[in-house]
Amino acid sequence: MKRSNFTHYVTEDTLVYEYKDSLFVMERCQQGKELNPAHGSRQFPSDVSALTARLDIPCTALALGQAVLKSLDDFDTRGHPYDKFDFSGRNKYIAGLLGARGMPSLERDSRTVVVFRSLDDMSYTVQPTDNNNLNSWLGVLTGEFEIKLPSEVSAEEVGAAVLKAFSLSTYHPQRKAPPTRGA
Repeated sequence: MKRSNFTHYVTEDTLVYEYKDSLFVMERCQQGKELNPAHGSRQFPSDVSALTARLDIPCTALALGQAVLKSLDDFDTRGHPYDKFDFSGRNKYIAGLLGARGMPSLERDSRTVVVFRSLDDMSYTVQPTDNNNLNSWLGVLTGEFEIKLPSEVSAEEVGAAVLKAFSLSTYHPQRKAPPTRGA
């Protein structure tokens, strides 16, 4: 059950990190530990509230799709544990969920994909991200990079779209090369 009985929800979204040898599916919520009815029915921007799943790479499209759909279903069912203006606390929480030393190393050494589900028609938009390669900032790649899916797709098709989006997402130019296994 969603946290708000006054918000007009338009989308649900989830954030998927690729970090080291894992994919992390992050549950998201509207910003704010407590939602204030005085702010009206507009849906607030999203922030990370919990870790839905950690999947070892390689993983199947089905397992990834199931985790993404669960995270979307759980959108805004719980608030984030940090104050919306506590950026240090937010960054520490997110980095901790992924086992990173801090947000700078996480942002440098990871790739991300954002998945939106429209509540109007239940369609999906999967957006890869650019990490300071095509643009001089971290942000989603829209337009020709977006992957659009209709409402009647399977979990496996959602997972396959996320995996495809990761093939379009970029690493930071100063990314540290991961250690080789067995070395």
